[in-house]
Amino acid sequence: MITARKLLYLPFWFSVFLAVLGFIMTFVPGAERGWFLAVAGLSVAGLFIPKTPYRVAAALLLLIALTHAYTGHQRGVEYRQRLSTELSSP
Repeated sequence: MITARKLLYLPFWFSVFLAVLGFIMTFVPGAERGWFLAVAGLSVAGLFIPKTPYRVAAALLLLIALTHAYTGHQRGVEYRQRLSTELSSP
């Protein structure tokens, strides 16, 4: 059972790695929604780690990832609207 708990660290640290990559790289407007939703999904595993600092870090990462996913969604909607108006105007 101890090894099963240790396996929870793997998706948590992978989500931290993906979050850092997400802050570094540039996305097409709206593409960060999917990226940060994946980060949020992986960070949920950190909520089941029995150590409190990891739980707090996972909760903060989840909140940050969901916030960035929402803002990425909004940027994508604005981009598609602007693109459609530019393409339809002569």
